[in-house]
Amino acid sequence: MFICTNQKANDKPCCAKHNASEMVEHAKSLAKSLGLTKELKFRISSSGCLGQCAVGPVLVVYPEGEWHSYKTKEDIEQILLRIADKTLIKD
Repeated sequence: MFICTNQKANDKPCCAKHNASEMVEHAKSLAKSLGLTKELKFRISSSGCLGQCAVGPVLVVYPEGEWHSYKTKEDIEQILLRIADKTLIKD
C-alpha cells in the first residue's frame, strides 16, 4: 500500500495538507495489529505524488491497483479491514 504524502508549494492541493504522514503511521500500527505483515507480503509505504491531487488524499493498494481516497482514520481502518479479510481468508 502506498500512501501519498507529497507536499506541494504555493498552497496547491496536496495530500500532505490532509495529515498524510500521520495517516501512514496510523495505518502501519493498525496493519500490524491486524496481522498484515511483511511475512504476508504486505507493506505500507509513504509515496511521492500519485497524480490524484484533485481527489486526494489518496492511497493505492498493489498488486490489485485499488485506489482509495480517505478523509479520516476511520476510512483508513475500513480499507485495512477489507484488505485483512481478503488476505487472511486466502491463507
